[in-house]
Amino acid sequence: HAAYANVLLKSTPDAAPKLLPELQQRLQPTPDLKYSVGGGPVFYEDIQTVSEDDLRRAEILAFPFAIIALLFVFRSVIAAILPALVGGFAVVVSLALIFYLGHVLPLSIFVLNITTLFGLGLGVDYSLFMVSRFREELARGRSVEEAVVLTVATAGRAVAFSGITVSIGLLGLVFFSVNMLHSVGLGGMLVVLLSILAALTLLPAILAIIGLRVNKFPVRLPRLWGNKRATSTTAGTAVAEPHHGFWYRLSNFVMRYPVRVLVPVLLLLISFGSPFLGVHFSAPDASILPKDVPSRQAYDLLASRFNQEETTPILMAVQTT
Repeated sequence: HAAYANVLLKSTPDAAPKLLPELQQRLQPTPDLKYSVGGGPVFYEDIQTVSEDDLRRAEILAFPFAIIALLFVFRSVIAAILPALVGGFAVVVSLALIFYLGHVLPLSIFVLNITTLFGLGLGVDYSLFMVSRFREELARGRSVEEAVVLTVATAGRAVAFSGITVSIGLLGLVFFSVNMLHSVGLGGMLVVLLSILAALTLLPAILAIIGLRVNKFPVRLPRLWGNKRATSTTAGTAVAEPHHGFWYRLSNFVMRYPVRVLVPVLLLLISFGSPFLGVHFSAPDASILPKDVPSRQAYDLLASRFNQEETTPILMAVQTT
């Protein structure tokens, strides 16, 4: 047999999760009686817990994978670490600012995940452009000062325009009345601007300090793609000859056969986007949580033993005169 009871908490929505431990202590399971606690306060508390756990897991996994990928790109430990450090700096500062914003504005818990995703991705991406250009200028015989100036003037300009474009796109979400979209737009725009700032100020300063040591601790790794022809220089780096290599052949093929490339790529992108035609939007419920989470277990039990509609009741308020 199964039964359920509605428990009304005389508290504000923010204070309700604090009452859950006391409520669960009063419920004593027996061998013949098992219970699950669900509902709004439990659901939102579990959402926060799961999001924070996922955030920590993403940080633990993302940084090592990013550094490994950068090692294949730069083949130098110092050069590979720099973009990851700048990306991590952008994430940490953004989360600190969001912490203070959360005391002023109501922000969705998902802003933490978006901030980490954007900060690490864009921070590494923008820094990769800067470090690559800096090493190329050193390899051409430029001094450290000249290499930094040229890096900011060329790659830095591209980073600035790219980041501003992304920020403008995220700015549109700020004007949505839905809290989650508003929070994603605000947090995303903040971390993008900080990633630009770090790539254009912090990273050039670090490059100016370490100079030629950016190529220290070289790593021998198999070349997955790229140019096997390279010319060594006194700077300790290798500059690829411009008319050889995978990327040169790829760009040359695209320019020679633009229609042959455009049609299959366009069809591939359309096939990837076609599932969106059948998307159905709805309010989130406990089904979005992992199956081992308490509120999800209560939701599944209620849905299996009672009507599905009872898991998501609609409250109607009527005022009479």
